[in-house]
Amino acid sequence: MELILPKQYVDVAEEEMMYLDGGGFGKHWWNKRGNVATIIDAAAACIAGWGAISSALKVRKLLKSSVGKRLASGVAIQLSRHFGSAVGKAFLGALNIGLTVMNASIGGIAAYGLDIIDGKQDGYIFA
Repeated sequence: MELILPKQYVDVAEEEMMYLDGGGFGKHWWNKRGNVATIIDAAAACIAGWGAISSALKVRKLLKSSVGKRLASGVAIQLSRHFGSAVGKAFLGALNIGLTVMNASIGGIAAYGLDIIDGKQDGYIFA
């Protein structure tokens, strides 16, 4: 007796337990687009906040150490360097807060981009 197969069958010449769909991470809470966006937003806010605070502390330390010394040229140059970086980091933090209030965010944009990159655009990153 000969084995009769359906008309539309696929003959698999690989191992029985091989993942043919590409595998991936699967759909879990940790790779959901919204959760990834929240993690990116929190990291961006922490980095921007810490950068602004550390720049302000450097300016304060520089002012205290230079009082009574040659205050004119050297301190002005150093202040302009630290002030520029502090303003830039504060701007990024304010931008992130503003986007979050508008129900958009840096993390949301990045997570949406990652969702597009994985090719499925299903609300999960690399699922």
